[in-house]
Amino acid sequence: MRKPELRKWRENYSQWDLPVLCEGLSLHAHYEEKDYVKELGGRWHPDPSGKGGNWWMPREKLLNPVPDHIPTIVNVFDDSGRVRQKTVLDWLNQNCMISGNHGVMHQVSAKNFLDTHDPPVDHDIYELVHDNGSGITIRNYTEYDIVSFTESETTNTVFQTTESGRQNWDFMMQSGFRLTSTCEEVQ
Repeated sequence: MRKPELRKWRENYSQWDLPVLCEGLSLHAHYEEKDYVKELGGRWHPDPSGKGGNWWMPREKLLNPVPDHIPTIVNVFDDSGRVRQKTVLDWLNQNCMISGNHGVMHQVSAKNFLDTHDPPVDHDIYELVHDNGSGITIRNYTEYDIVSFTESETTNTVFQTTESGRQNWDFMMQSGFRLTSTCEEVQ
C-alpha cells in the first residue's frame, strides 16, 4: 500500500477487538515501520504474483510484551505521545496496523467461538446444490470474518476467512454448483 493510501486507511482505522481465529493478523505496515514489526515477530507474506506482499503477526506473538526499546508510536502519520502498550496486539492497534485475519482458520477455535458466543452470532445462509445433486450450506458471519461450509450429506463443516470463503465460492460456482436459496438468520 502506498503512503497516501495508507494514510487514508489509518484515518479510518478501527481498533481490532475480535478474536484471532487464524494463524495471525494481516498488517498494513509502511516500509519505515517494518523493522519494528519484524522485531516483534512479524513475518513477510509475499504476494503470489511476485509483486509486493504484506506483513503479518503470528497469533502466538500477539500477547507477548513489547520490549522497552521499541518506540510507543512508530505510525509514520502520528507523532503524538501515548501510553506504553503492554502487548504486541496493543502496540499494533495503537499504531493502526491490523487489517484483518491472516492465514488458515483454526477449525476448533472458530467452532468453539461460534458455539459459545452470547448472544449467538447473526449470519447469512446460502444453500448451494451441484449438478450431481450434492449440496452445501454456507454461513457467512460477516462481523467476525468467518465463513462456514457444511456438506448436506454429512455434518462436516469447514471454517474459513471471508477472503478464502470468497475464493472457495468462486471455485464452486465454476465447478457446477448453483445458488438455490438465501436467508438471513438473526439470533
